Amino acid sequence: MKKIIKVENLFTPQEVANLALSIKKPGVTEHIDDELGRIRYEGITVRRSVEEKLIDFVYEQTGQTNLIMNMPPQYVEYNRQYGEPNLRPHFDRDFNEYIIDYQLESNTSWPLGVDLDVYEMPDNSAVLFRPNDSIHWRPRKNFEYGEYVKMLFFRFFDPINPADNSHLPHNPADEMFDEVNALRDSLD
Repeated sequence: MKKIIKVENLFTPQEVANLALSIKKPGVTEHIDDELGRIRYEGITVRRSVEEKLIDFVYEQTGQTNLIMNMPPQYVEYNRQYGEPNLRPHFDRDFNEYIIDYQLESNTSWPLGVDLDVYEMPDNSAVLFRPNDSIHWRPRKNFEYGEYVKMLFFRFFDPINPADNSHLPHNPADEMFDEVNALRDSLD
């Protein structure tokens, strides 16, 4: 059974402020993914209390106590200055069991699609799901200059029995994505 959990106000205001400060510290590297219309920051660190809070949340929601957080988390900002933001239906095709897609801040609305459900993402909200069992995506949106969506991705894996999801389809034209693509097309 697929379990998709949406939560609002995941972090306290102080935790949100600390997350925002952690993004551009020394040692963080940035990469522009112009195909996705985003800049990606790697090497960020989060406070141990935030990590523990997220691990507890995943344990409570999934019942899986053997998962650990894949560090460091990844931060991305979707913004037209980095290309046209576009997140086609896909699987992550990695070894992670769960992901928390967390919206830190935005000045526009860009819902998250998971399988055939669409979730509005206010700031400080998150969706927990299995990124290799659920197709995830965003509706097409023409970002205006200055519009942005800032996200953090927290991934969790089983260190004893890591998953191998490399067999999942990568091509967005694969028939496995047909139903989700039809839904995405209907939202235009």
